[in-house]
Amino acid sequence: MKNRKLIVGVDPGVTCGLAVLSLSGELIKVKSQRSLKQPDLIAELVSLGDPIIIAVDVQSPPQLAERIARNFGALLFTPPTFLPVGSKKRLVQDYAIRHQVKLDDQHQKDALAAALKAFNCYKNKFSQLEAHIRGVKEHIPLDEARGLIVQGINIAEAIEILKKEREICEMDPRPVEGKAPPVKSYTDALSILKGRLKEQNLKLRKLRVFIEEKRLEVEAFRRKIDVLTAKVSRTRGEQYVTLRREQEYRRLNLEIYDLRQRVAELEEKLAPQHLTLRGLEERRAEGEVIILKPLSHFTHREVESLTVEGRVSTGEVILLLDASGGGASAAKRLVDRKVRAVIVGRGLSHPAQEELAKADVPILEGSKLRIKWIQNTPYIEAEELERAIIEYRLKSKKNEGAKLQQLLHNYVAREVLS
Repeated sequence: MKNRKLIVGVDPGVTCGLAVLSLSGELIKVKSQRSLKQPDLIAELVSLGDPIIIAVDVQSPPQLAERIARNFGALLFTPPTFLPVGSKKRLVQDYAIRHQVKLDDQHQKDALAAALKAFNCYKNKFSQLEAHIRGVKEHIPLDEARGLIVQGINIAEAIEILKKEREICEMDPRPVEGKAPPVKSYTDALSILKGRLKEQNLKLRKLRVFIEEKRLEVEAFRRKIDVLTAKVSRTRGEQYVTLRREQEYRRLNLEIYDLRQRVAELEEKLAPQHLTLRGLEERRAEGEVIILKPLSHFTHREVESLTVEGRVSTGEVILLLDASGGGASAAKRLVDRKVRAVIVGRGLSHPAQEELAKADVPILEGSKLRIKWIQNTPYIEAEELERAIIEYRLKSKKNEGAKLQQLLHNYVAREVLS
């Protein structure tokens, strides 16, 4: 099994697809695995046989496929032309139906498509090789012959090499008494051994290239580390206080975030009937809560959209999340809808305030109210809203009384002077 020649289709990625074929086109293994590491992949392939073709289904081979091919001294196969999705799908489906193969995901399909494309590229040559071997009528190891074909050796040379290897293996190395060993046999053996040596030297050169690439990568990483270390050393003295301040700021922000999360969790556990909109609607029907109408931007267009769509009716309470852009015309639109009150999240312009105040529409500060949300729907306890409206009206009357008293004072002063 360890000498069995293999075609390996690889689909690299976060989830790696793998399909292994024999040189006769038999599916030996297909799998997909998330975060499959290169050493584990190589060990698995070694247990299955001797990969001589590493195949991908794209013309620009991924780095993982190149590294695996270098490790095994294998041929890296890429499709000569772009492989359309439809052709790839038909190729895999036909094979799966014919061989009753179950494929679990797209990664397995892509890996199998790559392996099948590589096999089909050599299929005719393998068939011609089998015909020649049948004509020779000698025992020639078919898998070994196919492996030589993949290396670029023609059919006749491949058969001749394997015949000579077989003769050498069967030859008795002990000289017959009184006779010298056959010169031809030793010459052939030397030729074969030179060929094997050439093959091993080629693999050795590939390994040296691979090692050199890794050495250069290590040196690049070391240079980068040196640069970053020097940069840290330069800035440490200049920005030490600033960095400490920023770190403390981030720490406090995280602590505030954690505390807010904790408060939110506790409020969620303690607040009755606020987990669903249905429960909120039931509380509204019973007069316990008031559902607010949120408005993200206080512009004439936003108010127009809200009123035209009929989402605001008489007596409702508006929540202005950002009231900074609204003027008198936008406020007038709300007054025309006869809203009950307006809750302001951020600053409301003076013209808008005057327009709302003139129509006796209470303007309440959102920061002083406990507004709660369920699924993007804001609401407030009815008692709290009523209390805020009463406080606003009392404050308004007090301010009006103060203004009236000031006007009276000014009038008396003018009469005395006249």
